[in-house]
Amino acid sequence: MNSHSLEKWPLYLRVYHLSAGTVITEWDAGKQLCAEFLNSEAESRAFADQLVDIAVHFGFDGWLLNIENALQVVSYLE
Repeated sequence: MNSHSLEKWPLYLRVYHLSAGTVITEWDAGKQLCAEFLNSEAESRAFADQLVDIAVHFGFDGWLLNIENALQVVSYLE
């Protein structure tokens, strides 16, 4: 049995929901969202700061960033 087995989902979900939030981006809307928060270092930091504030408020440890769309090259990271 692997981690994708339906029998194990309830345990994984209970543990996961106590420890992390999820940001998922996909398709054209996800590409646009990523373009906005990766537009500049300041925008990226503002986005990250908001994620930290939400995590602290709800008491979880961090985030799973699941980006399922194409990304444009970000010049400030080169």
